Amino acid sequence: MAAGQEAALAQILHRGRRDGSLPWAEPESDARFIRAVIAQAFDEQMAPTASMSATEAAARVRDFVLRALGATTTVAAAGRQERP
Repeated sequence: MAAGQEAALAQILHRGRRDGSLPWAEPESDARFIRAVIAQAFDEQMAPTASMSATEAAARVRDFVLRALGATTTVAAAGRQERP
């Protein structure tokens, strides 16, 4: 299952690198790291002591990943929210 998720993520990252929207992407290794971040966020949400809502956790993961990949799309800009 993890290999399939990583392969799908790597395909997305390859497309982003080709079209210039994810210029810093290193598809295969970044796919592993992104899957790990998602898994950690999921585990935290499953804990009874989750410190944020699932929506906020998803937004933070998205923001982190897009910044790390050097995203240049409007999605990255739109996803930015001020943090308290």
